[in-house]
Amino acid sequence: MISEPRRPVGARVLLAAAALGALWFCVVYPLRILNPSNFDWLLSADRAEALVGWLFFRNEPWRLPLGSITSMVWPLQTTVALSDSIPWLATFFKLVLPAMPGQFQFFGIWLLGCFMAQAVFGLLLLHAWTDRVDLSLLGTSFLLLSPPLLGRYPHLSLCAHWQILAALWLYCRTTPPTAQGRIAAGWAGLTVIAASTHPYLAAMVLMIGAAAHVRYWLWDRSLSRGHALARMVGMAALCVGTWAVWGYWSSGASPSATGFGRYTADLLTFIDPRYYSAFLPALPTSEQQWEGNSYLGLGLMLLAVVAVLPLARLRIRRDMVLRYLPLITVTSAMLIFAIGTPVTLAGRPLFHVHGWGLLDPLPAAFRSSGRFIWPAYYLLVAIVFAGVALLPSARVAMAVTAVALGVQVLDLRPLLHRLHEESDRPRTDSLISPSFHDSRPFFDAVQLVPRVAVDGPMPFCYRGWGPANALIPFSLFAARERLRFNSAKLARWPEQQVAAACRAAMDSLKAGILNERTIYIVGEPFAGIFAWWIGDKAVCNRLDGHIVCVARSNPSPLRAALSGPIQGAPIDRSVELDFTNRTKDNPAVLSFMGWTRPRPNGREMADTLADIRLAAPLAGTVILEITASPTGSASDCTLLVSVGGTSRRLALAVRPSINVLRFDDIVATDTVRLSLPSGERSCRSVNGAPAVRLTHMLIRLQRRPDTHPL
Repeated sequence: MISEPRRPVGARVLLAAAALGALWFCVVYPLRILNPSNFDWLLSADRAEALVGWLFFRNEPWRLPLGSITSMVWPLQTTVALSDSIPWLATFFKLVLPAMPGQFQFFGIWLLGCFMAQAVFGLLLLHAWTDRVDLSLLGTSFLLLSPPLLGRYPHLSLCAHWQILAALWLYCRTTPPTAQGRIAAGWAGLTVIAASTHPYLAAMVLMIGAAAHVRYWLWDRSLSRGHALARMVGMAALCVGTWAVWGYWSSGASPSATGFGRYTADLLTFIDPRYYSAFLPALPTSEQQWEGNSYLGLGLMLLAVVAVLPLARLRIRRDMVLRYLPLITVTSAMLIFAIGTPVTLAGRPLFHVHGWGLLDPLPAAFRSSGRFIWPAYYLLVAIVFAGVALLPSARVAMAVTAVALGVQVLDLRPLLHRLHEESDRPRTDSLISPSFHDSRPFFDAVQLVPRVAVDGPMPFCYRGWGPANALIPFSLFAARERLRFNSAKLARWPEQQVAAACRAAMDSLKAGILNERTIYIVGEPFAGIFAWWIGDKAVCNRLDGHIVCVARSNPSPLRAALSGPIQGAPIDRSVELDFTNRTKDNPAVLSFMGWTRPRPNGREMADTLADIRLAAPLAGTVILEITASPTGSASDCTLLVSVGGTSRRLALAVRPSINVLRFDDIVATDTVRLSLPSGERSCRSVNGAPAVRLTHMLIRLQRRPDTHPL
């Protein structure tokens, strides 16, 4: 199947491969992304996560763990590794930071390096399967145009597919017994680099490395069983130790996450083009299965058809099978894990595979299991070129490969166009108001209200990208001004700690506590309740489309700018407080007194007086929408509702209905009281106990929209 290379690949050939990688990089991406001061192409989705993590990390003092960040999810701690900011490269550029410009990103350089390394290790891998250097060099272009690689553009750290190719090459290359020292160093170095890039890549390298050491023991006989096992354990320990250095464990974040079974690979993934192909229609796979998409490309599929006959004629020797059996075994295991459960065919579930729970916590830690199909993809490409190399004529093999490459490029035009377009997109969400400049002397922190924890815990944290997409521009602003920031998008969260921090921030605002040295960015739906909590302690206005609030006592130019007329649409200060009593944690409620515990159908009065104490006083015109009904043996009856010194009688019917009560000129009260009036129609059971179930209550504070600062 494979003719061992009789000549090592020379330095000139490796340089030619690196140049080829750089050339294809220039074809795929605009050169402007190499500009270290160009942030525009990074301001979306997971690319922004990596950029923000790097910018906060560069401002941090040196400490252990090396990747620690204390200013990004303030008052908590995280790590540059959990922002997917490529820890080893971020640390390198942090070391040379004094020579770097103030606004600096290295991700364009990283992508260029990934393409060059992909070409070098791709050439080495293909050359391990055929002694044809020219064919290997031409075939490298298919590895550079690999849809699994190009499709990882949102996740910059996962563009290091060259690490998978390097692991496959280390397995496939000839390893004489005298070279075991260099081989051990190669595996150790690759393990450290992969663990310092992304956990998924590290896991794949460890699996392939384990297979290689089984081969060294059983087939090459270059290692004893004990030495092979010791090296495998050493690689695993090196990986875990590297993760510890970058702070994976110190942040308190659990490696586990929900979602295993959603981000899988379809059985037809190798021929499913999604939106990548100009010729083939997409298969109806789920949106989440893009994680496991490994479309070969029409050109490579045609080349595979050409390679079938030479491979079918090949006489499989026993030594070939034994040599590659460990690699085929672990690659097949990763392929099965990538397919996961349910097993799907063209997006249609066929059956469920049970028993994945026995492998916990691995499925939860690596929930995007579809990614583990990448080693099988690259091994399949190598086998295809091994077959092409067996064609009787070298010229025919080169000609067929060149034609197939042309077809591949034409087929992937939609993907290439999309990558170029996304990389050349102008910046649209930056903060341009001069009022934000030079905030450092007057402020220490920027706080989104509510705190944004993308994919984080609920209910006190906002799980999306933030009101008006405030997360990206204000995280960049905070990093530039060296201010603490309370929000982020991270790969994993310490959920209990984050939930507690979010709740503490809400409780502080509920109590009317405003930090004089904090800039508050308030979500549009939250403007009314923020004003209700804080009162006249803050001045708020719109800047660059965001509601920005600071303490009225802060002497900064930003506070002075916010004191002018409202910019843009008026700020609606009306407050709508929704008391769905099945909801345990409501930001408007301080406490329930005189009520039973919440139940699926509502909350019942436990005493003749039942209070709902609010987080801040009500004032002005108050409108209550109440849905309540008598319970047990009680029939139609009357309930007394009091707000401040004003009471209204509420007639309840056995069939629940919405009742609207209006209270005008309320001065200040933080309590809504429901009580049972004396009389025959009072809502009581036969034994005299209260018999009222409150299903729903909505409080509206009617105010005119502000055209002046809050």
